[in-house]
Amino acid sequence: MINSKTLSALAPWITMGVVVLGIWKWLLDSQLGANSFNLGFLTGFLPIVWIGIVVKKRQGRLSATAHQALTSSISLAGLMLTAPLIFAIAQSYHLINGGIPLRLNALFFGAFIIIIGNALPKALEPLGAKQCSPATEQSLKRFGGWMFVLGGFGYALTWLVLPIPMAKALALPVLALPLLLLIARTLMVRRQASHQ
Repeated sequence: MINSKTLSALAPWITMGVVVLGIWKWLLDSQLGANSFNLGFLTGFLPIVWIGIVVKKRQGRLSATAHQALTSSISLAGLMLTAPLIFAIAQSYHLINGGIPLRLNALFFGAFIIIIGNALPKALEPLGAKQCSPATEQSLKRFGGWMFVLGGFGYALTWLVLPIPMAKALALPVLALPLLLLIARTLMVRRQASHQ
């Protein structure tokens, strides 16, 4: 198995590969809709997170250990995204048929959200000027991690068990609900901290 240091070093290349595959698939798509939205979200989210990690590292707000853990998680997520993108491209060339690529794409997207939810709360930040206490900040990070994990799991499960038309209609709301709860809790914590 590839170690964390190697995965961390490969993060920019894996991210670039996913972006290239995502653009290739997007160019092959003849229709815009939920599948194209998911694809755009997949290929856009990964480099945005990676760039955010690099920026935090350069600002000195991320330790070397946390940087390595997060970039290796990005690499794992990129590797997981590669398979559904390749299946979707193969389907565009009529090499495979059926709803398999669509379901795989959704399953891997759910797994990606779960990985991000699992990794981000573990990143330690140096104590400095915070808007709330470190205990409250860590509690919020853990809550955020759980919301990402639950959202990703619900999204993947929806695509796994429901017929494709129902999954298309329900998967995004299932993913959005925990993320909306996270936004609401974050706003509540920030408001309470500003009143203290």
